[in-house]
Amino acid sequence: GSLNLGVVQVMGARRSEAVEIPPPCACGPREIFDIAGSVRAAQTRNDNATVGFNPTVFNSVVGQARVDLPCGRFYAERVAGLGAIRLGVQGRTALFIGGDFDLAGFFDVALGPSGELDVFIAGSITGAGYLRMGRVERPSRVRFYIAGDRGFTLAGAAGFQGNVYAPRAP
Repeated sequence: GSLNLGVVQVMGARRSEAVEIPPPCACGPREIFDIAGSVRAAQTRNDNATVGFNPTVFNSVVGQARVDLPCGRFYAERVAGLGAIRLGVQGRTALFIGGDFDLAGFFDVALGPSGELDVFIAGSITGAGYLRMGRVERPSRVRFYIAGDRGFTLAGAAGFQGNVYAPRAP
């Protein structure tokens, strides 16, 4: 017998014309998500008391701070210091930071099997040292929202696998 493979015909047309491409995101003053406003609201509406989370725990870290957060909304005043922070996240967790995130040391986000982390920062991020946020195999489970105009600066052995929304960053 014989095998009939048929004929494949590709057709198309070429067109040239002017097109208008919209900006990649809504970046006008009235279109930007109010990150700082969300952080202010979380200062009083949070789950800190439910799990005994102290909002000053990351204010001046020297040595080691290990915090495990369950599913919920948590407020911290700021992240600063020279020490090590290990943040364990077991569920869908939101961490709201009232100031800047300035850490020269070790910062590690350890995601549990169903862990997801949204971090809302009223200021900006500056990190030096070893910062590990997110994992290559699940980058969409770590999301940072940064209100400050300095943006996101990492120096040293930093590994960030996640999403960043920083509409006022340079």
